[in-house]
Amino acid sequence: SSSGAQVVEADALLDARSIEPDAFDVVIGNPPFLSQLAGATARTRGDAEVLRSRFGPAISAYTDPASAFVLASLRAARPDGGTVCLIEPLSFLSARDAGGVRRASLDEAALSQLWVAGEPVFDAEVEVCAPVLVRGASSSLTELRRGRGFDPAGEAVAPRPGEGSWSALLATIVGHPERELRTAGVLGDIASATADFRDQFYGLAGAVI
Repeated sequence: SSSGAQVVEADALLDARSIEPDAFDVVIGNPPFLSQLAGATARTRGDAEVLRSRFGPAISAYTDPASAFVLASLRAARPDGGTVCLIEPLSFLSARDAGGVRRASLDEAALSQLWVAGEPVFDAEVEVCAPVLVRGASSSLTELRRGRGFDPAGEAVAPRPGEGSWSALLATIVGHPERELRTAGVLGDIASATADFRDQFYGLAGAVI
């Protein structure tokens, strides 16, 4: 067109050549949320190998493709201030299998803003958020917003590179007071847990009023 716009139809996750790297001022999107625990949406073994080859250990067996799109988008953004903002499931902030993506993101970008819907905004019953990552930047604080009106919700200490979870930001948005832990270790140091409860849960579900 006269404006020089270019439209490309491709698989941005599996075909690294489909998008020029380090080229875009802003990358926005609403990637598909595809649970890797459901047979209908789990990726094939071949696709999993391609993603691990492209993004390395940041991608685990159960990483949602929506999380992987964050890394693909960062690679497309300019390294000196390119901004990425994707609609993500709220679980992206704390899910174990998104942890590698969160850590890899902070190795090259700062989490400058975070929006949390806090209410239904799409037809699907999925809670969503939108992290705003600025490549090549550094920031000690993350600006917080919530709701359909993108209402200001204060600021919080930005997650540091290597930090496992971003869930503390969500706690600030919903108004939970900041707390300082005076303990060490995790529950896994003294106990183990399995997913065996699922059968028992669904067996009792029909009897629960």
